[in-house]
Amino acid sequence: MYEKGRGVKQDTQEALRLYRLAGEHGSMYAQAALGQIYELGQGVAADYHEAATWYRRAIDQGDTCSATRLGAMLFHGEGIDRDLLQAVKLWTWAAEQGDAYAQFDLAGMYLTGAGVPRDLAKAYSLFALAGKTMDVSQQLSEISSQMNLDEIAEIQ
Repeated sequence: MYEKGRGVKQDTQEALRLYRLAGEHGSMYAQAALGQIYELGQGVAADYHEAATWYRRAIDQGDTCSATRLGAMLFHGEGIDRDLLQAVKLWTWAAEQGDAYAQFDLAGMYLTGAGVPRDLAKAYSLFALAGKTMDVSQQLSEISSQMNLDEIAEIQ
């Protein structure tokens, strides 16, 4: 409520204090929120190491969104060392839990061969899974143009 000013005067410092208190007491939601606050610099200076710490705590409790966000930070080397292997692990875990953004990001890795062996069939399958909740028609079309009909039929 303090973060958004809903029902109370907006106070980002009070929101941060309460998120930290809740996060330190094990709230996965607060840990994920703190990760995003520090990653994006919302009311604080961006601190990618602090963001990663909070995301990891939320991931330990099963938060796939935090895994997807931390995976992106690791993939791009945003404020922390680039680590494609760790990004693949995080995105694979989150994708297996049904996180469409992780499925999409991981599919992109398999499409381009960034950090993993290039695998069009795996990329197609992951994009198709992500496509249950987001528009991936452009990506599927791109991959389909690089595969023959038998390969596509085998995946489906």
